[in-house]
Amino acid sequence: MVCFLTVLAISHISPGPSWAERMQRVAGSWNEETRQALPSLSSFQGQVWALWFKLAFKFLLPYLAMCWATFVPGCASPYTGKSLDEARIFMLSLPVSRRGILLTQAAMGCGQLWLVAVASSLLLPIISSWNGQWYSVKDALIFTSLSTLGALVFYFLTLLMTVIFDNGLKSLGFCIVVYLTSLYPLRLFESSPRWNINRLIAGDDYFLHGQIPWLASGACLLISVLLLLVAVRVFERRDF
Repeated sequence: MVCFLTVLAISHISPGPSWAERMQRVAGSWNEETRQALPSLSSFQGQVWALWFKLAFKFLLPYLAMCWATFVPGCASPYTGKSLDEARIFMLSLPVSRRGILLTQAAMGCGQLWLVAVASSLLLPIISSWNGQWYSVKDALIFTSLSTLGALVFYFLTLLMTVIFDNGLKSLGFCIVVYLTSLYPLRLFESSPRWNINRLIAGDDYFLHGQIPWLASGACLLISVLLLLVAVRVFERRDF
């Protein structure tokens, strides 16, 4: 589905003066950091970044991450805590520790999320060439990796809530509220504040300044690890 959305979105990009004129019209309300990047935003590369990484990925990738964490098999029921009892009992009866079960499933979920993001983003250079344009494979991979790293915070937060609540819908709803709160105030093309996780997901620093945000990346990785460790401890101690 993500690949389909990529094809649909990028194939309808029409590089030309209309995009640049639109950016000029709305630039007056931007902060200074974003206004300085107006020439880059007015280009085809800026258009692809704004529509795919700044808009689509910022909303789609965290949601996919939360959904995947909600339906991790065997850790909790996606609904009431009862419908997956047989599958859960079978999994917990295997000669594998609970820690091993959860860590394996978490690693698979993170890997799948990154692969889906990479597969869709690597279509960008291909589809761009259909429009007679060029888009860097390197930039696509860097933006994708930054977006995935930021989305992992919501993946592990949802995983923790799912293990605690034993109710996937409740944990998903709670984490969606947390994510929507992080979007306030909503910034479509304007850069997010440096403390906001959506700045990393959208790759603002790399696009605006050409710099990889190592500090923000390390902070998100640390938060993800801490959330995973807490989820493992809860899962090990829980009486199913």
